[in-house]
Amino acid sequence: MKRTLSYLLICALTLGLLAGCGAPADAATEQQSADEPTTTITEQTAQDTVTLDGLTGLLGKTDAELTETLGEGTENWTSDKSFFIGRTYEVTLEDSAATLYTIAQDDEARTVQSLSVWLSDGSAEVSEENVNGWIDTLTAYIGADAEVSGPSEGGAQAWHWSRDAVYYDLQLLDQILTLSIQAVTGGELQ
Repeated sequence: MKRTLSYLLICALTLGLLAGCGAPADAATEQQSADEPTTTITEQTAQDTVTLDGLTGLLGKTDAELTETLGEGTENWTSDKSFFIGRTYEVTLEDSAATLYTIAQDDEARTVQSLSVWLSDGSAEVSEENVNGWIDTLTAYIGADAEVSGPSEGGAQAWHWSRDAVYYDLQLLDQILTLSIQAVTGGELQ
């Protein structure tokens, strides 16, 4: 239970971090506070179609290896450029358009620590059929049924899987459906 709460806290912090990842549309006329992230736009030149295996394979890759695989994408930094958060990509996953956020470790190689895939952007209601489709896809990929939690007081519902020391979390909150993928660190899965 303690590990589950810790993991949910990590997921919530990651989503909170990612929620503020975009730069203003007109950075010249709007001012950012020092703790808001900023992005550097670069051209995405490599593949834009990914698989669940391909995403899982990104964990532990250096930033250089990531850009060889997916292209430059969009760099994501804190506004003062003191901390590299990761990269953002527009991808196709299982025939669905998605936004992929990578979170890098604070090391020289900028090693990919976790991924967050936004399967919906909040602009339209997420259908029960869509959610069930992702649950079925992940269950088949992982080979085990999900552990379900929620709905929480805020209305969030989550499905958790683990395989080969990797956590997979599908999370639904209102009109936002995300998939988080993170390698287990500091312990073993049970």
